Amino acid sequence: IKALQISLHKIDTVDEVIEIGGAEYITFEDLVWTIMRVTGFYRPIIKVQPYMMRWLTTLYGFLFSRTLITPQWLDILAASRTAPLGNMYRYFGFQPRRFEDTLMTYLPQKSFFFSALRYAFKRRPRSI
Repeated sequence: IKALQISLHKIDTVDEVIEIGGAEYITFEDLVWTIMRVTGFYRPIIKVQPYMMRWLTTLYGFLFSRTLITPQWLDILAASRTAPLGNMYRYFGFQPRRFEDTLMTYLPQKSFFFSALRYAFKRRPRSI
């Protein structure tokens, strides 16, 4: 958020695509384990092949009116999302915090189960 605020005030960031990121490389499995560790809610991890996951998300889309994950999100997870390490400091003048440290500030106090369930069963917005 801080980088977005600074970019709105700097003239040299207009019409630029700036890749920003931190110094840590996180796999999806590491991301899930970190979230479980921070929240204290541990679940078994079932390893699923990507083609099966895509099929399951399509099936999930037919069963529920809104989906929590889409095939497009799976494409984003499959692509390499690494950025040069120094871009955050070079453009905005600060170093990013670790992912786990950021989660520790707000994630343990919130419960997302009922809001996710409510979202999954909520009607889709009307198309234009």
